[in-house]
Amino acid sequence: AQLNSFNRDQVVCRGVLGADGRPNIAYSTLLSSRMNADDLKDHIGVWQGCLVTFVEFTDDPAAFVAKAN
Repeated sequence: AQLNSFNRDQVVCRGVLGADGRPNIAYSTLLSSRMNADDLKDHIGVWQGCLVTFVEFTDDPAAFVAKAN
């Protein structure tokens, strides 16, 4: 339920439970020949933000969910 709440609050970061029951995060993007280095840097920045947010969530899921609601 907490992971579902995380996913409702996030747009590009998706949390899932792995086969071992541990939380994992995914970020995906569509690549195209029109992308340039600045576009890639933007995506890396978003991914880094996802990682920070997911650490905040996994450190204290109940507090994260309470703050999001």
